[in-house]
Amino acid sequence: MDYSKGLSPELIARARKIKLRVRRLLKNSFGGVYSSPQRGYGFEFHQLREYGVGDDIRFIDWKSSARCGTFMVKETLHDVSHIVIIALDLSYSVGFGLDVATKFGRAKEAALAIVLAAQESGAQLGLITFADRVVKFFPPCRGSSWASLIIQEIINATLQE
Repeated sequence: MDYSKGLSPELIARARKIKLRVRRLLKNSFGGVYSSPQRGYGFEFHQLREYGVGDDIRFIDWKSSARCGTFMVKETLHDVSHIVIIALDLSYSVGFGLDVATKFGRAKEAALAIVLAAQESGAQLGLITFADRVVKFFPPCRGSSWASLIIQEIINATLQE
């Protein structure tokens, strides 16, 4: 996805480095979308296995049990939905620092890295910008167009009074 419209070449290069670093960290630690095998109320079929001691009889798949001649239990994958809400401070108190690296600039870089990490892992993503009051609120949602909107909002964010 290309977010580089209207950005300086230095910021584009920094964003690419952040994206590569985030991808490397995600592959090493998370491994992708969060899902866990839980028997019961999930929606995605995972496997059929033979009934074992301690299994709940409500999860017996009777059609498969009749075919196999033994009790079979259906397991499903239950999606664990993660919600990430980024809170970005726009007050003048974060505007100090060196000309090259202000606290506000570093906060924007960190927010962009979190957006990329959340998008790579499939989490729902939201944004709240505030100063002495809430300036803008984007409720958590999934999708690349939503992530693009949040990235543009972070890049265009300015300090508020």
